[in-house]
Amino acid sequence: MYPYIHKWHHSYYHSIGIASENAHPVEFLIGNLIPVVAGPLLLRSHVFVFWFWLWVRIAETIDAHSGYEFPWSPARLTGLFGMASTATHHDFHHSRNRGCFGSQFTFWDRVFGTDAEFNAFQAKLERGEEAQMSADAAVNGELSPLEESALKAKTQ
Repeated sequence: MYPYIHKWHHSYYHSIGIASENAHPVEFLIGNLIPVVAGPLLLRSHVFVFWFWLWVRIAETIDAHSGYEFPWSPARLTGLFGMASTATHHDFHHSRNRGCFGSQFTFWDRVFGTDAEFNAFQAKLERGEEAQMSADAAVNGELSPLEESALKAKTQ
């Protein structure tokens, strides 16, 4: 299904906040619209609650695609930091089209092992192997803006 539907969303190689809603019509309907509006409609929420919920979901999506780790990020404010998907996870997902599939929680990535490559990348950053990673990524064209800024910060 990826080449026919989700690849549309990945037409932006690096995550860009405003492009976060870019999706194939089928994915938009099944993956974006129905899951977001089903709860408020089934619970018969007040219209203001519905609009607030819609705003929260869109803000979270834009935040996850922003390429920045803001201190006011919904992932940090919910108290689920460490288990919530962040811009770092999603940027890795977009730059490689592999792993870090969880749009809300990294828990499922841990359960199914789809974050192994991301964890290896983070471990290399922490061990100070930035120069080799930077050279490898530059050759492969796999370094995202978020990763570039992390490398620059660690080498200065």
